[in-house]
Amino acid sequence: MPALDARPALRLGPTLPPPSYGHGASRQPASGAWDDALRMATPAAIHMGLVAATFVGDRALVGRLMPEGLAAIHLPSTVLWTLTSVVGAMATAALAVVGRRHGEARSAAPAVVGALQLAWWAGAITAVVGAGLGAGLLWTLTPELRGPALVYLLLALPAVPFAAVQATAAGSLQAVGDARTPLALGAVGAAVHLGTTAAVMIAWPGSGIAGAAVGASCGFGVQASLGWRVLRRRFGTTGSVDVVREARGALWAVARGAVAEKLALHMGLLGYAAAIAGLGAEAMAANQALLSVESVAFPVAEGCGIAAASLVARRLGANDPQGALRYAGMASALAGAVLVAFGVLVLAAPGAWLTVFGVDSPTARTVAPYLALAQPPMAVAVVGAMALRGAGATHWALGITVAGTVLRLVATWLFAFVLEAGLRGAWLASAIDWGLQALLFGVVLRRVLLRRVV
Repeated sequence: MPALDARPALRLGPTLPPPSYGHGASRQPASGAWDDALRMATPAAIHMGLVAATFVGDRALVGRLMPEGLAAIHLPSTVLWTLTSVVGAMATAALAVVGRRHGEARSAAPAVVGALQLAWWAGAITAVVGAGLGAGLLWTLTPELRGPALVYLLLALPAVPFAAVQATAAGSLQAVGDARTPLALGAVGAAVHLGTTAAVMIAWPGSGIAGAAVGASCGFGVQASLGWRVLRRRFGTTGSVDVVREARGALWAVARGAVAEKLALHMGLLGYAAAIAGLGAEAMAANQALLSVESVAFPVAEGCGIAAASLVARRLGANDPQGALRYAGMASALAGAVLVAFGVLVLAAPGAWLTVFGVDSPTARTVAPYLALAQPPMAVAVVGAMALRGAGATHWALGITVAGTVLRLVATWLFAFVLEAGLRGAWLASAIDWGLQALLFGVVLRRVLLRRVV
């Protein structure tokens, strides 16, 4: 993947203007602030929903065109999702550092160059490591599934560095207040991903699930290439090689905590999934349906979180910590309100939601109120975490995520197994985890932003 040239004084395009509210401004009309938050959150939420829909659509295509391939694709696609999620943490560094530079009315181009360089190499290294770990995991499959799964993994792994670059490009654009362009790029990537998957599997039926891997690699590759081209046009001079090196150092200081947090989160999710697997097949099926219902609302929290991270970074760059805190609070309130409404709808008609996703069991209906209970604190926690990342305080986000993960695992063991509450206990543990994280993120965020402990 080519990188933006870091030679001195190279023009890449017009420099973005600094924020319109002015450097050092401490107040902004409430209506304008809400407009800023909505302008960022809405396309970002749609973008996150599109990402989830792309993976769901990929599975649907495999299930329709090659039903026997669903079993083989499950494990390697989970490995790919984990790897792309981890390298996607590089976008956090871009959001924080590029947004801070933009708020300071400084050229963000050196930070963009450094972010793309870090993303590419992090993606390449992760792909190599993932090849070894993934191949080891595939030996747990039966021989008839192992071959197709290995082919999928090997063909999909080249997507990882491109996934890192496209996520970083999206983060760089969101950092300066542009959430619409990443959405457009995501739509193109989704169309290429699903279109290529369908074309390969229909044109070459013997390709099996390899078509899905080729589709994923092409989708990420096209997004990365288009994102790189947009960045070339959007940002100004890069500055000297030393300036880019300095920006890389600032980016890595943020990125290492974000990557560690992603790893901790996925380890916790694997442990949580293993605990639910211990409850039996019915509980696993009901849990998948509940997760599918939750996936409808989760992109709203993620979109508001992206808005919070971008606005916090820019306000801190403009030396306005009070404004940063105000924006973070607005994004949390927006996400919380939407997910409260979503929880009410789930409580009102749990069967209707579950039927859409194919599992309307008594177990799932019983657990639905716990899903609804978890939505508001989840929204606040997700936004709070992103706001902290936007402030560059990824070490705080890592600590709170680890604390919440440990609490969830212990509470799941206690409620689901010791007290024999089953899947209800597991979802109650999830709600408690989100509640603790929401509280901690609220307290820590105020300390970080107002005392500038970054």
